[in-house]
Amino acid sequence: VERIVSSEPDILTGKLEPFKAIKTILKANYDNLSEAWQKTMSYIEANGHTLIESGPMLEAYITDPMEEPNPANWITEIYVAIE
Repeated sequence: VERIVSSEPDILTGKLEPFKAIKTILKANYDNLSEAWQKTMSYIEANGHTLIESGPMLEAYITDPMEEPNPANWITEIYVAIE
């Protein structure tokens, strides 16, 4: 993080350098995020990739629940840094 631009204690923002990642797309209720993370980690291991423990692990919430009330249509992207 290059610079913190928020005074809120739970929100940090800054610059993220490009990184190689495995991307998972979840189209479902947020209740399914745990399973999506488990499947992502299993995929990394099963396919010979190496997780970068100190690398970025991100969730990007693509769909706004206020605009799309049906949780079955919510899209979340998961990014996990790999070597």
